[in-house]
Amino acid sequence: KNIDDLKSFIYDQEIKCRIWWCLYIFDAGAAITFGRPSHIPNPENIDVKLPTNISDEKLDALLNDSTFLSSYEKLPESDEPTIYSALIEQAKMSILTDPFYEKIISQKRPSLAECHMMHKKLQDFQSSLPDYFNNDFPQIVKKYFNDDLSTVPEWFTLSRSRLLWRISNLQILIFRPYIWQKIVLISTGKGSKNSSKESTLSEDSKNARRVCLNAATKTIESIMEYLNASSTPINALSSWYTTYFLFQAILIPLSCQCSNPKSKHNRDWWSDIIKGKRALAMLATSNSACFKLIQLIDDILRRHNAMLKLNNFELNDLIRTSTDTDMSNTIIGQKRTVNPLMKQISDDMIFDFGTAKRKQYNSLFSPSSRSSSTSSLPKVFNPKPEPPKSPLSNFSSGYKSIPTISPSLMEKKFNNDCKNISHLSLNSALTMSAVPSDSSLNGTTTNSTSKTAP
Repeated sequence: KNIDDLKSFIYDQEIKCRIWWCLYIFDAGAAITFGRPSHIPNPENIDVKLPTNISDEKLDALLNDSTFLSSYEKLPESDEPTIYSALIEQAKMSILTDPFYEKIISQKRPSLAECHMMHKKLQDFQSSLPDYFNNDFPQIVKKYFNDDLSTVPEWFTLSRSRLLWRISNLQILIFRPYIWQKIVLISTGKGSKNSSKESTLSEDSKNARRVCLNAATKTIESIMEYLNASSTPINALSSWYTTYFLFQAILIPLSCQCSNPKSKHNRDWWSDIIKGKRALAMLATSNSACFKLIQLIDDILRRHNAMLKLNNFELNDLIRTSTDTDMSNTIIGQKRTVNPLMKQISDDMIFDFGTAKRKQYNSLFSPSSRSSSTSSLPKVFNPKPEPPKSPLSNFSSGYKSIPTISPSLMEKKFNNDCKNISHLSLNSALTMSAVPSDSSLNGTTTNSTSKTAP
């Protein structure tokens, strides 16, 4: 009986820790996502231990091992990734950053020196991550998955990427106000009410902008790699995370380009914007909000007479690399090969990226052809296709009329938020964020000298 009681105690304690820290990181993440105060307790008042990095199978085996139970002190930690590894590391990161986040959204923002100190702490945190979160992906596959990419579970790819994107997002959040300050200086010729012209042009401010730009670039590139390497359709959860972190990152080079189009760094900004739009187009097959975000980017560029288009070569490449591909034997960054089996009908909705879809993408990337007829609506492969609804000239409205997979609550919320965002001009967005109360649009550890700053 004592053994049974001990087994129940160990199991119950571990489950309670997992649940508590899941709630903790989701509350902390939601606060940052929506720019709201965090409701999680102060780390000094938390006495719940972190979950153990142990798989469920290994835990069950230990609980059925009488030798282990007779000498039990604590559960052993695994050196390999488990479904709880990212939970543990993100909980550590939330403990580290939540007190500083409270300062960021407060009326009195932290000083530039404090921001650089927080940046250093994030760098140290990323350096301390287990090697399966820190190493290059091919090395991880070789060491932990027998050099076989097909054995890498989707949960690991997403949890690893999400953790790195969250670090980059915090870098952007910390230093983004200094991007806005430079934009205000360019627009008005003087500093904002919270910073002088001299401080905005100082070397420390320039380093802050460099870190922010570098974090945005690395986020965009990382998401492109994630999408290119995905061997399965993007699900609703991964689509939400990629769309959120991607759009937050695109806003940085987009703002720089629109405010200072003659900068010597213009080429780098355009490159990031093009990659970001391409990633959004790839995500659009699983998240209809991406179409609105692409249109919003184009609207902002058009207001500043800087319309971005993809030429025919880029468009064909976009369509070709967005579908009908096989990543089962591919490592992140490698060229993808066509898999004819991907053309088979699946339970999920698959779009025909043929002539009709090409017309839709042309309407997205060319302002002169935004109106489209019913014939240009994307075809849907469905064992029981529904009859087309009434003709709609607007593409986004037409897209809504197509039968789609039932969206999650998060995606519904994101779509509603996008409706509100799409009516904001860049100037109004900058006005809200220039006085750095930076809670309107919250946008990884980066090398502070590797990216040029405006």
